[in-house]
Amino acid sequence: MDMTPKNGQWGLCCLAMLLLCGGSPALAQQNSHMLQFRLLADVPAEAGIEEICCENKSKMKQAPLTDSLRIAYGSEPFWVKLEGVSGEGLIQFTPILDEVALFARGKEQSEWRPVRTGDNVSNSQKVFITPFMALPLPKDVDTDHIYAKIFQQTMVSLSATHWALPSFSEMQETDRTIKMFLLGFVVAIALYNAVVSILVRDLLFLANAGSVASLLVTSLYLSGYGTVYVWAPFYSFSNEIFYTSVWLAVLCGAAFIFLFIRDSQIQLRSRQFIFLAPILATLAGAMLLIAVAPYWMIQGTMLACAALLFLSGSVIIGWEIIHGNSKAFLLAAPFTFAMVPGLILLALDKITGFDPLHLGNNALEFTLALEAILFSLALASRIRLTEETNRKSTRKLLSERATSAARSLAAQDRERQRLSEELHDGVGQELLVVVGRLKRLTANSRNDKTVGSLREICEIISNIMRKLRRISHDMHPATIGHLGLAETIRGLVEQMNLAGSIDFKHCIDVGEIQISQHAHLQIVRIVQECVANVAKHSKARKCLITAGIRNDRLLLSIEDDGVGIEQNKKFGPEPGLGMNSIEERVRGLNGTWRYGHAAVGGLGTWMEFPMDALSQSEAVT
Repeated sequence: MDMTPKNGQWGLCCLAMLLLCGGSPALAQQNSHMLQFRLLADVPAEAGIEEICCENKSKMKQAPLTDSLRIAYGSEPFWVKLEGVSGEGLIQFTPILDEVALFARGKEQSEWRPVRTGDNVSNSQKVFITPFMALPLPKDVDTDHIYAKIFQQTMVSLSATHWALPSFSEMQETDRTIKMFLLGFVVAIALYNAVVSILVRDLLFLANAGSVASLLVTSLYLSGYGTVYVWAPFYSFSNEIFYTSVWLAVLCGAAFIFLFIRDSQIQLRSRQFIFLAPILATLAGAMLLIAVAPYWMIQGTMLACAALLFLSGSVIIGWEIIHGNSKAFLLAAPFTFAMVPGLILLALDKITGFDPLHLGNNALEFTLALEAILFSLALASRIRLTEETNRKSTRKLLSERATSAARSLAAQDRERQRLSEELHDGVGQELLVVVGRLKRLTANSRNDKTVGSLREICEIISNIMRKLRRISHDMHPATIGHLGLAETIRGLVEQMNLAGSIDFKHCIDVGEIQISQHAHLQIVRIVQECVANVAKHSKARKCLITAGIRNDRLLLSIEDDGVGIEQNKKFGPEPGLGMNSIEERVRGLNGTWRYGHAAVGGLGTWMEFPMDALSQSEAVT
């Protein structure tokens, strides 16, 4: 009998989130009740139903009644006798077991017709194609003689419920609707993280996707949906699929925690301890597989490694928080409010059968969806934190770069001033002394040829002195610090007109602006570099330098009618030192600049400086 949901039941998806605190207990309590059973401890597992029914009645009556039974790891198959069955319907065993064989017959029947279900039973052998451990009772069932043989080697808490068939069908459809909604949501989150990992090339998202996907497989196994619907053709490998998914969850979870709290500014070796759990899981699993150990032993080992990961992750996150790792704070929230409660609820439900929040069969899916949401939110918060950290680092880097550039420029200016003074006061004075002595020799000499040579030497030295004075003035104009900005620029223009063939003109209208000596020097250096570029590279005939004040900003421009930007290699994709100097000086004054085609046909350079920055600017030492 295939209990597939009707199309209309998919509308119950909208109710799924309303059931977060209640699962499906209302339906579970309607037309259903918990059964009690007797554990037939003195009956050998290989005994047949005829032996149990007919030869051990006295022993069965002496066995105590219970409504739950804790099964330990490595348990052998055992028999139970069910009590309290009220009539027809079906019996559901909880949780999902490896295999259950139910033996029941009608009151007028003598033949036992066993039905089977479980993880290790194929769909073709089941009466109900359902993920629940549901077994039908025959009509007019003999309620005094209902037995079950349990095959389960891993730790669970066993209970049984008697259902009326319509109520069970309704409960199953609702459960399936809720579960598909939750699992579909989890699948969407896993796929989203995988795609983001590819797009941004960040393994953190891939680790999260792997962790969510492996937990999804675990959920499918524990709920029975995996064996019935997902890997039904490979049902005999259900246990292998389960402990493999646990191993992947441990591996991806460790990688996720490590990558999430990784911080280049905090180097702590403690975080490497997180890989102890996956290493042990890999080594122990490989050894047990080689030794052909029973699957319950491998599964128990994987679950123990998962518990180790949980403990080590808690310790490492706490340790990182103590050491000021802000990313660990983000991870602590989903770890504390989703993973910890989820593991506790899962352990209580599977091991003790206690369901404090009444989440029913959807407990794992609810906690898994909550974990996926909170960890995804933590990832989003981490992205914002990383972006903010990068912005701070960028601002710090730019600040340090600006400070370094300002110091370099200040050192250059000091060196220029020193060399200017040395050339003017040192070398220039010494050459002046040489010229004086040569003039005296010329006056005292009676040889006309010697006099002519001496006068020629004096002229050469005088030309050298004029060049030295010009170089000295170029390196550090005397007007800097003594005259205003306008007069200094005018002086530079006049000097360029005397030195070359380009007709430099100026239009300076800045009045008596008050700027710092440092800003004064930087603007003069910028103008010097720009007009030097014009003289060297532009092949221009005219050049206009303008300066003015508008809206509390100093506007400065240099435009020529030369070859323009296409043929001016100085303004190519890799500008020279002079352009870098202009860039650093403009940035140091909080200004902006650009260059492009001038209105007169050549190259234009335009700059703007805020007046408050010019008045407050100071040299960096």
